[in-house]
Amino acid sequence: MRSASWSTRRSASVRLDIRHAIKQGFSSCTVSANGANAEQAKRMWELIREESVGRIGMGALGGDLAYLEKIGCAYTMIGYPRGAKAETEDQVYAQFRKIIDSTSMAAVLYGSPVESLRRFHPSGIPLNVFDRLADHPNVVGIKLTHPMRVATAFEICERLSNRLIMGSCNFDHIPVLAKNYKNVRWSGLWITDALQSPERPYAVEMMDLVIKGRMAEAMKVYWQMQPLIQGIY
Repeated sequence: MRSASWSTRRSASVRLDIRHAIKQGFSSCTVSANGANAEQAKRMWELIREESVGRIGMGALGGDLAYLEKIGCAYTMIGYPRGAKAETEDQVYAQFRKIIDSTSMAAVLYGSPVESLRRFHPSGIPLNVFDRLADHPNVVGIKLTHPMRVATAFEICERLSNRLIMGSCNFDHIPVLAKNYKNVRWSGLWITDALQSPERPYAVEMMDLVIKGRMAEAMKVYWQMQPLIQGIY
């Protein structure tokens, strides 16, 4: 019964999510199979591949990286385990390198605070480690999570924006960061999904204008969706 339930309700939901992301004009989708067993995760990824191939890029937040690479996943997003504790920054670096070196997929760093890492940086983000990882040829970007303080985003951009593609999930930060740093070129899927619809793709339009350096036009779009941004933050 559980297997049948997955194949009917969940399969339809997975297909709907990917089709909706394509309609939204997104360039890729980052997927996590948290809560699914191995069989369910494999089935989920089969469905994602069927719906996304040739239409939208696939990225993963965890999972069987060898399998995901085999089916065409383009990148993996990597964060530090919240329950792990490290005595040195070298240990944190080694944890990231173990994952990065296990696959030829591109790696996107997950810039979310971890309590045990505050000993290395007050923000809880291992900035010195990320600075070292930014020189790895497979590390291509970093996600700046939506609750991140603007001072933290500033420091990350100061140190990494000349080497990595910056993905700010706070649309209040994007104009300021993009005006002062290159490579502010993407945002998170869930936040953009909350700020637009396929009929009114505000977030996609704003990011497109930001990338082209047309900041005055980008700000006009920003103010159209500002009530939605205010509701989130």
